[in-house]
Amino acid sequence: MSDQSSVLIIDDYAVNIELLESYLMTSNFNLNIYKATSGLEAMQIFNSKELDLVITDVMLPDINGFELCRMMKDLRQENFLPVVMVTALTDRSHRLQGLASGADDFLTKPVSGDELLIRVGNLLRLRKATVDLNARYTEISQDLKLARQLLNDFMPKGVPFDGDLQVDLIYQPANFVGGDFYDFLQVDEDTYGFFIADVKGHGASAAIIVAILKEKLYELKDYWTAPARLFEQINGNLWRFFSNTRNDFFVTACYLLYNKEKKEVLWANAGHVPPVLFKEKQIETLDQVSSLPLGLFEEVSFENGRYPCAAEEALLLYTDGVFELPIFGHPSRYYSDIASIYENLPADLLDLYAPRAFMTEVRAALRQYSQNDDVNIILVNL
Repeated sequence: MSDQSSVLIIDDYAVNIELLESYLMTSNFNLNIYKATSGLEAMQIFNSKELDLVITDVMLPDINGFELCRMMKDLRQENFLPVVMVTALTDRSHRLQGLASGADDFLTKPVSGDELLIRVGNLLRLRKATVDLNARYTEISQDLKLARQLLNDFMPKGVPFDGDLQVDLIYQPANFVGGDFYDFLQVDEDTYGFFIADVKGHGASAAIIVAILKEKLYELKDYWTAPARLFEQINGNLWRFFSNTRNDFFVTACYLLYNKEKKEVLWANAGHVPPVLFKEKQIETLDQVSSLPLGLFEEVSFENGRYPCAAEEALLLYTDGVFELPIFGHPSRYYSDIASIYENLPADLLDLYAPRAFMTEVRAALRQYSQNDDVNIILVNL
């Protein structure tokens, strides 16, 4: 919006237009004034000019001011255009009709010059604030789209050990830029790493933290074989970064290794929802070890957990956004962990213990419902 404001005055009597124009010209406003004597002429100006304010009489020769106001508001829904209605009508029903048509203010004839300038000044300031806010929103949206593209570049392109293990993935951010992060690590010939994390918050700040997290993860490649030691190193790096900000950022994470020769799982947990092991008609939550999230304190101790795996089992790592979805016939937030989904599962639904059924249910919910949080799930069939 430029420093000069464009105002359209509409009245079928030229003398009324001249009166309102004279009031406005005596003000300190920097105005460009357009004039129309009918609804048709007004709409022609409306369609060809960028207006900042409309002052219209209710009684016009072709359409009334209520209908004119409604048309203008419908066409400018995404860009606020204030409309002042001038009328000799003081009846409450007419005021309600004006409000229903979208009018922002009213003036009653005979119009007071002082009252006109006060109302016009207030509405022009509101109009400028709205335009500035929309411009800022557009700028932020563009920045977030760029951040989303950068964040997508941080995510792995496929599974490096695809073929050795069957891996199924769901990654669906809730906003332009999500706070979830995952990666697949080929630790050695026999060992596969699965890293999943949830950054507090969303948006550009979350994207920056994800970028730092991935950078540190690969800088610390020497620690990939030791989940607890890896978390200790990442925690120190994140704490030093977060301590220089005024925000209480933190990251929950789980890092899990699977050794195909030993048939063993080794993992560490930093305040994250624990991984789940699908067995024959049952599941087991791997919650034997856990610690504080990453980045909260300078020194935090982490432990490794170990679990021997059998054939035909499956591992599930996930972020808690899945519980924001209505799944298995229950509303969002009905569940707080994966185990609670299966605790009272009817006998005729035992097939749902198959991990593929869980992934199918989540995908169906994502197609049908809007998300409140990011959803990230990694399913590994052993």
